Amino acid sequence: MNYIFDTNIIIDALRQNKKARQLFVDFDGALDNLFISSITAFELFSGKSSKDTTQSERITKLLSHFTEIDLNWKISKLAGEIYRDKVKGLEVPDYIIAATAMEIGAQVVTLNKKHFTQIPNLMIYQL
Repeated sequence: MNYIFDTNIIIDALRQNKKARQLFVDFDGALDNLFISSITAFELFSGKSSKDTTQSERITKLLSHFTEIDLNWKISKLAGEIYRDKVKGLEVPDYIIAATAMEIGAQVVTLNKKHFTQIPNLMIYQL
């Protein structure tokens, strides 16, 4: 199974949140199946804390454990269709992460199930 991590899990792991850190231990044997959307890298590096060299290096090191999936035409189209036809009120990155997950057949690993459960046919990892 493939897993795509939502930005909030990565942020919590960087903040040393015990539950988020444990997730990385749990997924240790599945490193070939861990993904992030390129929008997640954008979100992480857009935060003010990433201006700090040490924090930027921590982000880069943590992201090195994932395969990044770039936003492409197919994912962009699907994210737009989810917005247009199914669900309103989410942040743009959530649509992109959901569409990326659907494109690669991945479960979304997130702390924000309320948003993602609104999207039909999206697989969500049960924490």
